[in-house]
Amino acid sequence: MALEETFGVSVPEELKALWRLSAGESGVDGSDLMLGGWALMPLDAVIEVYQMQMRFQEENRADDTEDTLVLWKPSWIPFCSFTPTTPSTAST
Repeated sequence: MALEETFGVSVPEELKALWRLSAGESGVDGSDLMLGGWALMPLDAVIEVYQMQMRFQEENRADDTEDTLVLWKPSWIPFCSFTPTTPSTAST
């Protein structure tokens, strides 16, 4: 999967299956299957949000100290948002 190559992490099989079903499509059976009305993000949005969060983490980290506030971890994969096109995300 391209995300695994881009992020250098393993994407859970269950998440891959959800993306194959309906990622980023509204009005398709299963596109609103997340609790609370969350929607799966399209893969291009996942990459964009991931890269944005990694930049934000890097910009806000302390200089090689243990006091660095963790805002985003490289192993987290954004996968859903309020709509398929909004950047507010949940991650795994």
